Amino acid sequence: MSAKFDQFLEEGKTLLKEKKYFSAIIKLEKSLEINPDCEETLKKISQACYFAGYYYDSLEYTNKLLKLNPENISGINSLAKIYYTNYNINKAFELYNKSLELKPDNVEALVGISYCYNAIQDQNRALDYAEKALKIEPDNVMAKLQLAETFSIIGDFSKAFEILDVFQNNNPDNSFIYNTFAVIYQAKGEVNKAFEFYEKAIFIDPENIIFYILLLSLLKDTGDLERALQYLDAVKKLNPRFHYNYMIMGSIYMDQGEYNKALKQLEYACSLEPQNLMTNFVLSSCYAALGMHKKAIESLLKNLLLDNKNVNTMVELIKLYHAKNEPKKVIKYARKLLSHDPANSSIFSYYFDACYSTTKYAYLIEYLEQLVAKNPLEQKFHIILSNAYIDNKISDKAIDILNDLISKNYQHDAIYISLGRIHFNKEEYAMASQNFNKALELNPKSAISHFMLGIINLESDKKSEPKKHFLQAKLIDQNYKEHLDSIIKSLT
Repeated sequence: MSAKFDQFLEEGKTLLKEKKYFSAIIKLEKSLEINPDCEETLKKISQACYFAGYYYDSLEYTNKLLKLNPENISGINSLAKIYYTNYNINKAFELYNKSLELKPDNVEALVGISYCYNAIQDQNRALDYAEKALKIEPDNVMAKLQLAETFSIIGDFSKAFEILDVFQNNNPDNSFIYNTFAVIYQAKGEVNKAFEFYEKAIFIDPENIIFYILLLSLLKDTGDLERALQYLDAVKKLNPRFHYNYMIMGSIYMDQGEYNKALKQLEYACSLEPQNLMTNFVLSSCYAALGMHKKAIESLLKNLLLDNKNVNTMVELIKLYHAKNEPKKVIKYARKLLSHDPANSSIFSYYFDACYSTTKYAYLIEYLEQLVAKNPLEQKFHIILSNAYIDNKISDKAIDILNDLISKNYQHDAIYISLGRIHFNKEEYAMASQNFNKALELNPKSAISHFMLGIINLESDKKSEPKKHFLQAKLIDQNYKEHLDSIIKSLT
């Protein structure tokens, strides 16, 4: 290999070690021009691009490295980290687990999996993997920092700061320690302290774009737009192609209600970093706010191509299809989501409406049974499941659920309304009346109870009884007005 190649590679490695990422990239690119297949150069330039905010380039270099050597542990871990940064947590999980299969004592992969579990709010497993990493390497910096951050997420700030204080004394110039201090102070609600430590991290490592992302998020969320714009300008000078500059500016415009300005920023951000799920997600929200539902859906479908298990993407797709009154599409994506997360309650109202409008009661019952199993103390899910059974003519199961609720001293008018419906369907009108009257004792403003009692009493000789209930139903709920006006008139 030529002396020039060695020179460029060594200079690039030195600049990377000195945290001069942009200069390192230039040297390493020259090294690759001489030897495009050098694994060491590909690894180093991928790292430099990552810290400089060129995630797409980092992805390309890492993919080339892995094409040359599919079992390169460092390359697999780097690829996982890029996907994690681009919010593709499922892909990151997959790659870190692949790395562990190749090398079970792989500390970087264990720490990476811990980060992924934090991202999906499973702090017990996050702690477990961070502790596994520290058993292998007790002084590993990233494992210690991840352990501290996880303790802060579960609210144990004293343990988090205890870890960091010891570590800071031994590593006074480690920018990641200051960054973690900032993250934890932010989680604790001490915004000024968080800002102070983000600035310290940036002072030590001024070309590390990741630190700017976190600081910009803090400034935007706290409404400090003046300082946010100052830092955006600083980042643009470092890396004018950094997608996050334009995403955060788009988000600021959205907060101000200037959606057309936001749209230009966000579309440009997506063109710079097409595989970033968060950027696509925010762009979809902007399209939806402008009434461009087709474009919003296209943006979310792009995310599903990148990560077909992404729950947030599927939830937003379901909401959009619900807004467009496309119940079959709601059901399609709801069932896809529920195959990964069977008891997800965030889509409840959309899936409920879609199943009823398409008479897919079996789908709804399957879902409700999962919700009841996961949330046994949520009375409303039991009652809604009983109603689904009633609508699907499975009254025995409905009665079992409702009687079980009564035996546990749950008192709610909906329980007795459901029992009243069962007896009404069986033409057991005396029992139906008893239950609807019980519902009115618990909730005198139950329009459905008044309506059903009016129907039951229509056959009685006393016309005043049904009329009284119909008038009450109409008074409580105007939705009954059109239907009941003619009936009430005939009873006069």
